[in-house]
Amino acid sequence: MPRRRAELPLALPDVFTVEFARAAGVTRGRLRSSDLSAPFRGLRSRGEASDVRALVTSYLPKLRPREHVSHATAIALVGGWIPDRLRTAVDVAVPRPCGRARGRNVRGHEAAEAGGWRFGPVPIAHPAVAWCQAAELMDERELTIAADSLMRRHDPVLSRVHLGTAVAPGWSSSTTASSIASTTRSTRVTSTGSTNCPAWGGASSA
Repeated sequence: MPRRRAELPLALPDVFTVEFARAAGVTRGRLRSSDLSAPFRGLRSRGEASDVRALVTSYLPKLRPREHVSHATAIALVGGWIPDRLRTAVDVAVPRPCGRARGRNVRGHEAAEAGGWRFGPVPIAHPAVAWCQAAELMDERELTIAADSLMRRHDPVLSRVHLGTAVAPGWSSSTTASSIASTTRSTRVTSTGSTNCPAWGGASSA
């Protein structure tokens, strides 16, 4: 007869650090049980991350001060389109001199400054800045699709003005500047009105 798994302490949240679990009396063997997933090094989750939001939620216990979600992950978090290949890892940015985040399922980046926005409990790059950052990860066609998804006609997250403002100061000398400029000219949607973010507490400036 198979051995029954020990119950996890009620004090453990759905996502928890190995260190916290060990301090609560959970054995190393229990932490390797098949009912727990390990989305990131040093973390355990009571379930598999089913989408980008769940993956980001799983990463929150590891997020250091001034780190924030950026690039493609920030786009997806606010309801924008990103390629499937970018959905299996979390983009995390941090200003210098802090070292980039590293590890399985993490894409670490350097940022000019700490993220000034929040999406629910998550510090993120402004969606327009995140879209510019994503030029490191996407080609022009993918950037165009992502921009259209953010400037959608119903409940847009961004306007063309937002993108233009983000591109001008930060990307003029970048090797990806021409790609970004070309993409902003070719986006199909011309939203200039009010913008919104989908539910999860909404997005706001910090």
